[in-house]
Amino acid sequence: MRSQYSLGRRALAEAVGTFLLVLVGPGAVMVNGATHGAVTNPGIALAFAFVVTAVILAFGHLSGAHIDPAVTIAFVTVRRFPAKEAPIYVAAQCTGAIGASAILGSILGPVGNFGATTPAYGFGIGAGAAFLLEWLMPFVLAFSDDRRCTDVHVAARLCSRAGARRRDGIGRTDRRLAAVTRQLGVLSKPRAPGSSRNCTHLGRRASGG
Repeated sequence: MRSQYSLGRRALAEAVGTFLLVLVGPGAVMVNGATHGAVTNPGIALAFAFVVTAVILAFGHLSGAHIDPAVTIAFVTVRRFPAKEAPIYVAAQCTGAIGASAILGSILGPVGNFGATTPAYGFGIGAGAAFLLEWLMPFVLAFSDDRRCTDVHVAARLCSRAGARRRDGIGRTDRRLAAVTRQLGVLSKPRAPGSSRNCTHLGRRASGG
């Protein structure tokens, strides 16, 4: 990954991104344990999904948002990331994760197994199934990171398209609101003296036009 940002800034982004991932994801697991299941498993899954999405959008253009040593090592293996920078990335990720774990432990204490996930051997999950899941889930994470995060130009194009859609959506919303306002004016007092029936007239009247 060739980036216009310095290695220090990218490493800081990885540390912050991993910090947020551990704080929110395992934090949801710990809160669920402390509240006797109030968060629920779907809530925990959504917590992970939302924080990963937010981190990728926030730091993807900066560091690639690997937020997992396995992802960094995988990119090094396929020569999509410089091997000489990998130790810095991994150290930053571990630092962020340890910092978040320390904060969660100091606030919530030893609840929910400290947010750690372990194979559910008691529920019929064997070592093979656990290995398959551990292989599959980082694969999905790496797939979401690839191109969209490690390629700065692709990320820029995605952001540009998102901005264009947002502007177009706001324009459509404004037009719909104007239409609704006109209809409300017709329905409320269609024969009232001085009723505008059009919200665009308000600007002219306010300015004395």
